[in-house]
Amino acid sequence: MALAGNWQVAAGLILAERVGRAIRKPTIEAMLSYTTGSLGKGWVYAVNTALDETGATIGPLLMALVLALKGSYRIGYGLLLASSSLALLVLTVARIFFPTPSRLEAGPTTTAKGFTRSYWLFMLAASCFGEGPDEL
Repeated sequence: MALAGNWQVAAGLILAERVGRAIRKPTIEAMLSYTTGSLGKGWVYAVNTALDETGATIGPLLMALVLALKGSYRIGYGLLLASSSLALLVLTVARIFFPTPSRLEAGPTTTAKGFTRSYWLFMLAASCFGEGPDEL
């Protein structure tokens, strides 16, 4: 976006980023699911969420700091390029050491059988709430 010359190019880049995230997010969740067997479901997703939220907070704060110090958007995005480069480096290293993430999972850890009556009542209630009107 730092190199966008007009708002149309910037809007296109924002749209491309959102589409990329929509493609990328389910893939990340699937890869994380393979590690939950040995590390624990709560722990894996909590660390992922914490890192995601930390990045979502630090990025805008860094940009605000650059602009407050009379810098430009180009300088701010240049600084953000460093974290993007590190993320790509970590992704490359992970791809080299773990080319097939499904091998991280030892096997099925749970079975779906013998649900109680209270479970089915809860599912029925949740379905009814989910199907309810959006506006009152």
